[in-house]
Amino acid sequence: MTHSHSTKGKSQSRNKGAEKNSPKITPGAVLRAQVAEAVTAVERDGRTIDWVVEKDQYNITNPLAAELLFGTIRRYLSLARYLADHLHKPLKKKDRALYNLLLVGTYQLLHTDIARHAAINETVSACDHLNRSWAKGMVNAILRKVSKLPKSNYHHLEETEQTFDHPQFLAELITQQYPEAGLELLRANNTRAPMWLRDNSVESTLTSGLTQQDVTFELEPHAGAIKLDHPCRATSLPGWNEGHCSVQDLGAQLAFNIHQQLSNTSSPTVLDACCAPGGKLFHLLLKNPAISKHLALEKSAPRMKTTLNEATRLGLSLNIKQADATDIDAWWQGELYDAVLADVPCSGTGTIRRHPDIKLLLKAKDIERHQKTQVRLLETLWQTVQKNGYLLYSTCSVLKEENDDVIAQFLKDRKDAQIRPFSLPYGHATEFGIQTTPIDGMTDGFYYCALTKHSTASTGASS
Repeated sequence: MTHSHSTKGKSQSRNKGAEKNSPKITPGAVLRAQVAEAVTAVERDGRTIDWVVEKDQYNITNPLAAELLFGTIRRYLSLARYLADHLHKPLKKKDRALYNLLLVGTYQLLHTDIARHAAINETVSACDHLNRSWAKGMVNAILRKVSKLPKSNYHHLEETEQTFDHPQFLAELITQQYPEAGLELLRANNTRAPMWLRDNSVESTLTSGLTQQDVTFELEPHAGAIKLDHPCRATSLPGWNEGHCSVQDLGAQLAFNIHQQLSNTSSPTVLDACCAPGGKLFHLLLKNPAISKHLALEKSAPRMKTTLNEATRLGLSLNIKQADATDIDAWWQGELYDAVLADVPCSGTGTIRRHPDIKLLLKAKDIERHQKTQVRLLETLWQTVQKNGYLLYSTCSVLKEENDDVIAQFLKDRKDAQIRPFSLPYGHATEFGIQTTPIDGMTDGFYYCALTKHSTASTGASS
């Protein structure tokens, strides 16, 4: 009994000593450790940035955390190549978060205005939060070495690689398809996208509300979109809870301009086959309350829920079904629509500014897979287009494989479809449609192509 009591006392004494000597981890160190774990979730586990941001465990709501996460992912490939010259021995697989912490630290030193000593000290301390205290000396030595070298060493690496933090296959595709502007497009993908608003207010009161809140902005003349000089939390915008505005890229807002040019009836029927998150359909419903009937389809239950919540915020009654648009027997009752929106799943290569994780997650085989789905969607949805009606095909891709090539496959040996011309204030004409890119800093990369059904064509359903 005496021996047992003595052991317990020594154990308590050791625990108190450990608590007394345990390092105090600052909030800044915890933040950097969480960012390193979030980066790991993306590059190792294949999670998207959107998924990571929604998880409380990473605390990316903090502006600094968001800057470090998006920045490190945006520059991941060049940071990794640069770090390879300073990391003499590869870290073990179980230490992946530690490796990514080194990248977060390197990003701070090369791409931010954070004081050098703060960036190094907080990143070194973050090792404790990752339970890698043994690595503090190594992290400190590497980051101090990086901090003393001229930044031109890193930027020279970027320029000589000519991939600008894109995977080799994607950089080659873009430079081949945009021979005069490929490098410019790659560079543009590494910039920060502007925050665009869509004014949903009945009497266009949004601009006056922004002015009252001292939010500076620029009014775009063609689509009536509003570009904020400085991004802010959407929920802080005037009239947000009342649905007076939405966050939507200018390129996406241009879809409404196209519908205005194509529609040949004042009260059209509309099918949105790949609805979530609903922006293009909501824009149409808000601006044209005369729409007589609409149907929205969404394959994903969580995305459908998000879309319904947004419709509620906007005060819209949404007729939506959870269905895979390619499985037409599961949702189609033979109705024909004046306008069919096919905003199809794609690589997202036009939105890399907003989703830099695409550069780490996208594989060459994914583009071929997307193309097959896109062709299948077009062939399926064409059955639902009314005589003299139209289908608006759109992607947020800058790749020909998902755009003109899909349309070419669809039109092959098809007698009842023809290209319907339209114009846009941005972008350039392709063989079949119009392509916008982020090069001018205004829009994301969107592709639009309009197809109309001949009045003499068979619709595949009795009318």
